[in-house]
Amino acid sequence: MKNIIIFTLAFLIIYLTGLYFVADYGISWDEVIHHHWGVETYSIMSEFINSNISDNFNHFDFISQGPGVWFDLLTAFIEDKMDLQSSHEIYYMRHALTYSIYFIGCIGFFLFSRIVFKNNTLALIATLFYLLHPRLLGNGFYNFKDSILQAIIAISLFPIAKAFLTQHIKWICISACIMGISIATRVVAIYIPVIFFILFVIKIFIEKDFHRKWFLYFFFFIFSLFAGIIIGWPTIIEDPFYNVIRNFNIMKNAPWDGAVFFFGEYIQASKLAWYYIPVWFIITTPIIYLFLLFTGLIIFIRNPLYRTNNTLFIDLFMLCGLVVPFVSILYFNSTLYDGWRHMFFVYPFCAFFMYKGFIIAIGTLKKTLRLGGNTIMIIGLILVFSAPVISIINLHPHQQTYFNAFAGKDPMQKFDGDYWGTSYY
Repeated sequence: MKNIIIFTLAFLIIYLTGLYFVADYGISWDEVIHHHWGVETYSIMSEFINSNISDNFNHFDFISQGPGVWFDLLTAFIEDKMDLQSSHEIYYMRHALTYSIYFIGCIGFFLFSRIVFKNNTLALIATLFYLLHPRLLGNGFYNFKDSILQAIIAISLFPIAKAFLTQHIKWICISACIMGISIATRVVAIYIPVIFFILFVIKIFIEKDFHRKWFLYFFFFIFSLFAGIIIGWPTIIEDPFYNVIRNFNIMKNAPWDGAVFFFGEYIQASKLAWYYIPVWFIITTPIIYLFLLFTGLIIFIRNPLYRTNNTLFIDLFMLCGLVVPFVSILYFNSTLYDGWRHMFFVYPFCAFFMYKGFIIAIGTLKKTLRLGGNTIMIIGLILVFSAPVISIINLHPHQQTYFNAFAGKDPMQKFDGDYWGTSYY
């Protein structure tokens, strides 16, 4: 009980501290149009509910809106019920809600880590890798697209892990519903339920757990998945399957003819090299995080003990969640721009392996140095998190421009800086 109170207070302090700084962040280029879409969607939805006129759905342009509308619809609902009038009130509310959902993603990642690592303290350390990424944390205050998707996927990890461990219909349905909402946030998340389903079927075959109930479970999984999609994307209710597939085909290679600033040159987004995303990830992630990520991945792949680990399928799910998107953008030759923000949703999977690399490094240090285990852990935490925390403080409120030493002494001579214009207050 004491531990629960301590961890609850810790997360409450983190949340309130972030909420205090919400007003420091500017408004991105895309927010005005998305506010307009939200208000328009809310107006049409309200008219549809009140008059039951289904033709109103024809007013929506599914192609131009691209992702689902649930966040913009929710903000429009809050704006209406709270009678917000000024732009300051409206956009402050949007940013406060963005940060709140991002913070819930941190809670979800903590709960997931706790059931996988079976220890509150270790789960908190894993969550620090998720939370203390300077660039991603800054985006978490205003990025209502990529950071929201990152948060929803982080939230889904807890029920997904419970589904793998218990095989209970309740957790299968809950995880499917949240995965559906992630698809409604950005359709690229469609790969998450595919990986989950494939690994779950493999698990059943390996364990020879053949029962008729699995056919019923499969039906509930599909039903819950589409329920989540419709909850987050109500404008496609007339033909959800067709519109999801259509938007996936559109968004896998979004039609954008703009140019990006990459290695000191402006390059057309449709003609970027395959290493565009890897480079951006490497130069904008703390170097110590990168080292621990690759350590965790290498040990995971090489360690034969994982074959008998009862969390094997959770580990495999996390590995596939990290690898599949990178393979997909190469396969589809996807149009990329604005750094790696379109790939923020892979970061929960990265943080998972960063933590594994950290534990491996701590274990190695314990064998090498003649110091107590707690002392080694404290030293390790200071070495890993001090630099990211200092960067978060020094760059506030422009953490979105964070670069590490790999980007050079003057990174914005070679790479895009404030590509969303949030430095305008």
